[in-house]
Formats: sequence, structure tokens, C-alpha cells
Amino acid sequence: MANPLILSSMNHSIYLLFFLVFCSSIQAQDVKSLSLTEALDLAIKNRKELTIQQIKVDQARADINILNARRSFQIKASGDVRYNPVLQTSIIPGAAFQTGATPGEDREIQFGTRFNALVGVEGSYRLVDPTFKTDVDLAMQNKELTASNGEKEKIEIQFQVTKSFFEALLQKEAIQISKEQLKKAEYWMEIAQVQSANGTILPNDLLKFKRDLAVAKSNLEISERQYHQRCKEIAYFTGLPVGSEVEPLGDLKNQVSSNSTDALPSDDILKRPELLQTGLAMKIASLNQLKQEQINKPAVDFYTNVNAQHLSNDFAVWNRWFPFVFGGVRMQWNLMDGGLKKKNQEKYALEYKWQSVHLEKLQADFSYEWLTAQNDYVLALKNIAIQDENIALSNQILQNDELKFKEGAGLVTTLRESQLSLKEANQLKLSFQADACQARLRMMRAAGKIIP
Repeated sequence: MANPLILSSMNHSIYLLFFLVFCSSIQAQDVKSLSLTEALDLAIKNRKELTIQQIKVDQARADINILNARRSFQIKASGDVRYNPVLQTSIIPGAAFQTGATPGEDREIQFGTRFNALVGVEGSYRLVDPTFKTDVDLAMQNKELTASNGEKEKIEIQFQVTKSFFEALLQKEAIQISKEQLKKAEYWMEIAQVQSANGTILPNDLLKFKRDLAVAKSNLEISERQYHQRCKEIAYFTGLPVGSEVEPLGDLKNQVSSNSTDALPSDDILKRPELLQTGLAMKIASLNQLKQEQINKPAVDFYTNVNAQHLSNDFAVWNRWFPFVFGGVRMQWNLMDGGLKKKNQEKYALEYKWQSVHLEKLQADFSYEWLTAQNDYVLALKNIAIQDENIALSNQILQNDELKFKEGAGLVTTLRESQLSLKEANQLKLSFQADACQARLRMMRAAGKIIP
């Protein structure tokens, strides 16, 4: 008969195995492998900031619809119920009752009834509205400005994703370098143990190789941890659940080497949201100047009123109703505003001038930003090419020193110097690759668009 304790232990082991498999499957589902283009598309689809910006555009469109309602026929209903405990007294001059040469006496007379009720319908239509077209144009410009803010937000999100994508590829390259260094450290450790056993190297030299192996393991662990953090960052910027990871597809070399030319992308720079927004601000300032001129022009309204009034002293609302109807044209004209129109026009003229100068400055700033970034990019590529040659030579020298050390004919110090030279060359190349990525980002930011 089987031991119950053994069966219980086996059951726990099976449950633990299923739990670990389940957890690993969940972790695998949280990792996506995406190219830069796919990551950018996913961010545009998922990021809530863009949803918010679209809602703001819809709000601006609703404001235009509200403004258009201003030109519709307006109808209002009204009602009034009144009780007069004391009627108003009026005095009729005695001359009204004069007979012959003898003047009459003034007479006090009360007009009205104790109970009044009035119901009516009033309609109006603005025949002449001097500022309506300008107000609509202003609302349209504000909608365009809101849409431009959305485009600006979209580009900013794309840059967040691209920057994290490049950093993840750089960290992926760092992992590869760390793996190669660990492999070398393990290989040198094996040789050093043999040399130590043969008495070819000192015990202190063996300790140095052990230290190098421990450092290589630690560097690899740190690089992998930083890489996973970058993958989580990409996932966050693409709008995926917190804790997910996006592994970057592609090669760092392909991302560093772009098809960019030395020509300044003037057309792309002119399409940047910041420049479009400045141009819209100039139009808004110009329209506000025009509106100030139109405010003082006469506005004309047509109106009509249909009413029914009840007059009685006994609250007999079922009878004694008297209709009356009237209509007309009403004009409103601001003849004097204390110089407010002129002061407002001066204010908007200064706003237009400020935006115009700001537009020129932005164009110059973005062009200069692209040129400096492009120069840094070219320098970074040249430095990468130099380091590729340096790495190839350092590898050749290290192989020669490794062979001598393995045969017992080389010095430990010589081998360690060769190791350090190769390590520094790899680190310099990685640093220049980071410079190239940074320069590419700056070029794309200056042009106002991502070039995968």
C-alpha cells in the first residue's frame, strides 16, 4: 500500500508543476515582438491621449454647430399672471372736461382690473449680423488649432516609442557584448586553472581571472535587467498593460544607418505642428482685428409677438380674453465705445506681429537643429566605422595573445591588456551607436516626423 505522505508530496509537486507552467504561459503572453513600424501603429491605436485630443476636436466642431444656430429663427413662449389689490390711479386734467369758458376739475380715475393673465409667443430672426461670418471663421480656426494639438501629441508619442525602441536595441547590443565577454572570461578561466595547476601563473593571477569572470556574469545580469526594463517601457508607451514587454525586432545597425541625405528637409519642417499652430494664431489675431471693426456696425433683428390677455375682477379665466399682435424691425448700433475698438485692434495687431516673428524664429531654429543633428550623425557613423576596424584589430591581437598564453609563452599582463583594449573598443562603438541614434532622433524631431 502506498504511503499517504508520499502521495501527498507527489500531488503537491504536480500542482506546483502546473502552477509554474501556467505562470510561464502568462508571462509568454505578455511579451510581444514588434518592429518599429508596428510599435508606432500600436501606440497610435492605444494611447488615451489621442482619444482625448479627438474628443476636443469633436467639442470644437460642436461649438461651430452651436454658432450656426445663431442664424436660426428663434421662438420663445411667455406667460404672466398678476393680481392687483390696489389699482393704479391716473389723473385726467380738468381741461378735458371744460365746457365753455369754465375749466373743469381734475378727476382721479383707476384703470385696469384686479386680475390679469397674459400668454404670448415671440419670434425673432437676425436679419443683419455683422460679426457672424467672422465668428464662424474664428471657430473654424480654433478647430484646426485643436486638431493640430492632436497631431503634435501624436508625433510626441511616436518619438517616445522610437526613443525607447532605439534604447532597447542598444541594450540588446550591450547584452551581446556582455555574453561575448562572459564566454571569453570562462574560456580564460579554464586556461588559467590549467596554468595555475602547472605553476605557470601565480595564485594572484588566478584570482584576477576569477574576478573577471564574476564581473562578466554581473555585467550580463545588469544588461539583461536593463533590457527588460526598456522592453517594458516600449510596451507602456504603446499603450499595452503595465508589466507587458515589447521586444524590438530588427538590427541596431539598420536603425543607425538611415537613408537620410545631406539636403535640408524644408518641406517637412514647414509642416511641423508648431509652425502650423503659429500660422493659425496669426489668422486668429487677424480675424479678431476684423471682428472689432464689425462689432460697431448695426445689427438688425426682425421680431413678432402674438399674445392673448385676460382681464377680469372675478378670476373668470374662461372668458374675456383679448388678443393683440405686433411685429417690427429692431436695430442696435453702438455709436460710442470710449475707444475700446481701437485699443483692441492695437492689441491684436501686436499679437499678429509677435506670432509672425515667432514663426520666423521657429523656422530658423528647426533648420539649425536639423543641420547640427545631421553633422553629429555623420560624425557618429565615421566613429563607428573607425571602431569596427579597431575591434577587428583588437580581436586579432587578443587571439594571438591567447594562443601564446595557452602555450605558456605569453605574459598574463599582455593578455589582460589585450582584453581591456577589446572591451574598450566595444564600449566605444556602443557609445558611438548611441550618439548616432540620438542624432537620428534629433533629425527626425527637427523634420517633425518619424522615419523608421
